[in-house]
Amino acid sequence: MERNLFTKNVLLGAVEPSLRGRTAARLKSVPLSRGAILYSQGSEVDQVYFPLNGLVGILAETMDGERMDSALVGREGAIGLFEACGTRQYFAEAQVQVAGEAASMSASDYRELFSESEGIRTAVHRYVEQLMSETRQSVVCSGLHDVEARLSRTIVEALEKSATGDVLPLTQETLARMLGAQRTTVAEIMSRMQRDAILVTRRAAISVQDPVALERMACTCLETARYTRRAIWSSDLPACESTMVAA
Repeated sequence: MERNLFTKNVLLGAVEPSLRGRTAARLKSVPLSRGAILYSQGSEVDQVYFPLNGLVGILAETMDGERMDSALVGREGAIGLFEACGTRQYFAEAQVQVAGEAASMSASDYRELFSESEGIRTAVHRYVEQLMSETRQSVVCSGLHDVEARLSRTIVEALEKSATGDVLPLTQETLARMLGAQRTTVAEIMSRMQRDAILVTRRAAISVQDPVALERMACTCLETARYTRRAIWSSDLPACESTMVAA
């Protein structure tokens, strides 16, 4: 596993070579089983999970129990890394949507790594910027674009984040919840996509047959989000903590 740690997760890939041996010794392999709950609402954060593949959905919840997917986390991020340095509580539910594998580290070891590694501090800053950008874009997308365009975008982005190839093991019910749409609406759109040979739906899975056509159907938020991610991660400016440590 050690060989894959620093190539399969973007944040771990930012750890300096001099710290990788010690970092790897603090990490353990964790299977991400579909439906598994990594954190429930209000639970104590004692581990940070770095997905190597697969997909974890973050479900936000209202006081009266209504829930909706607010984010998807794959190999570009981690679960619990903000809370581990903050309140130590998770104010949402982190549920595995696409099975895979993660590397986990105790919250205390992560705090120590954050203090030691300028690379991690910079990468976490970039990731925070990415999440803020994605949240803003999601608001625009929900207000301006129809369900078909948003569904196409969601499938493309979920495939990219999960790193599981061209098969996405998500149900229509899950996709509808992610979009805030009716399941019947999602089913109708996907049936039309299947007739057009863009994808094939199976029990609890989607197989993309024509990724080019699928991207053409996606709203412009897809390319906007890609452009923003490239700009954020290609920046060579130091993060604030990195500047202060260097000073």
